[in-house]
Amino acid sequence: LCYHHGSVDRSGATELLALFAEVAAECGLGTCIEPIAMGGTATLPDAAELIRASGSDARILFDTWHLVRTGGDVATLASVDPALIGYVQINDGLIANGPKTPDEAMAEVAGERVYIGMGEFPLADLLRITPKDIPWGVETPSVSRAARGMSAEDQGREAMACMRGLLAQL
Repeated sequence: LCYHHGSVDRSGATELLALFAEVAAECGLGTCIEPIAMGGTATLPDAAELIRASGSDARILFDTWHLVRTGGDVATLASVDPALIGYVQINDGLIANGPKTPDEAMAEVAGERVYIGMGEFPLADLLRITPKDIPWGVETPSVSRAARGMSAEDQGREAMACMRGLLAQL
């Protein structure tokens, strides 16, 4: 997995992705690039273009949080070749009351994502058009739950119960 945080320009990122994918392949590994809202490659279309320009066989890690926080939606996901999607990270969030500053975004992305089904993201619609033959993961870190004494095991159980509810809608 790699990111383009923006410390290099697009040309440099293209070269680095090609090299990263080449070295990963030599080790028998695949490569995913995750477009991140605060990065130089922020959207799914940006990531698809970076992969094309690199000539690599990299794929995209699609994270629902980053899609929504960059203004993306179901149409954005549908615009990307499904064969480029290699992994999905699923989480939820509020749309109207989302983070307003970079610090608020970092706090949400790294430590307080909303559990699946407890927010406003169009998760069922997104997952209906997401490839089913790739790994899907739940990414819902919660500093506040941990601070209240909720164990990681209990958080995992709660998060997976929410995921089961979403899967029942599909």
